[in-house]
Amino acid sequence: MPRTVFLAALSLAAVASPAAAHDSWGKPDVGFAEYRIDADQCSNAAFDAKLWMGPIDHVMRATMKLQTDIYMLAFSRQIMTHGVSVTIADQLQNAVDRCLIDRGYTKFRLTDAQERRLSHFRPGTVERAHFLHSLAADPAVMAAQAIPTVRPHEAPADEGKPTRKEPPHVIDLGPRPV
Repeated sequence: MPRTVFLAALSLAAVASPAAAHDSWGKPDVGFAEYRIDADQCSNAAFDAKLWMGPIDHVMRATMKLQTDIYMLAFSRQIMTHGVSVTIADQLQNAVDRCLIDRGYTKFRLTDAQERRLSHFRPGTVERAHFLHSLAADPAVMAAQAIPTVRPHEAPADEGKPTRKEPPHVIDLGPRPV
């Protein structure tokens, strides 16, 4: 495997690897109803997110350089699909993060003991939500376990489809078979 391909695959794998620790969002003294409403409304913010095509285009261009033969074409397509998926997921997560930050929430990291306790609750259950809320609303937990949180940038306002000044070049393949 050429070194550039290996490095590209390794860098994409490193970016896509989930963190070992569990992070959550909290706001001291937030009520459970407000906590759930904010979570629902901020998760819906991803539906309205404007995708920034610059990073997606960058991933696509970088993988196109890897296409030297048919095997590398297939491999680069896998890298491109994964890279574009991660880039889009990051942008959607950024929309959710902006919403939470705008509502006064801060990210915090669970301790190992909290992680073990959280693992006893199935995802999506009310019990799990209550447990996370008990941590998120506790001022002592937020003071001790808060992670510096920076509001992600929004997509540039002028970002859109590139304007084409001339019509696309059409290749004449000759007469079509009947």
